[in-house]
Amino acid sequence: MTAKEYLQTIKERRERTKILMEEIEQLRTDAESVSINLDGMPRNNGQSSFEKLAIELAEAESKLTEEMSGLWSEVMKAHSLIGQMSSSQRQQILTKRYLKGQRWEEIAYEMHFSWQHCFRVHGLALSELDKILEKEERDG
Repeated sequence: MTAKEYLQTIKERRERTKILMEEIEQLRTDAESVSINLDGMPRNNGQSSFEKLAIELAEAESKLTEEMSGLWSEVMKAHSLIGQMSSSQRQQILTKRYLKGQRWEEIAYEMHFSWQHCFRVHGLALSELDKILEKEERDG
């Protein structure tokens, strides 16, 4: 797996986590708007819509916990690998782009780089990280 593919998986996992959080928020909103029948009369329609939402919410929260745990582990590993790089500029570009999810415009502006220079440093950073990943695979 190349450095870019590796970092892209972290970025995609962060996006999945964000989507799960939005789904959970929507389920909570839906659950708050459901009226609960408190008249004590039995119903034949099985689970109430509130019960269904509560089950969906619990499942989504469990999935989010699992996803966030995996994401945290991957981010910590990536920080460790990126920290082995020789240039702080290269470290910053990979961290900002893949671990923080910043757009290229933001990265170039914050680092006072032209877009071209930003992409050049990014390419060098990926090449260096490729070598670090290769060494990790050989050694461990």
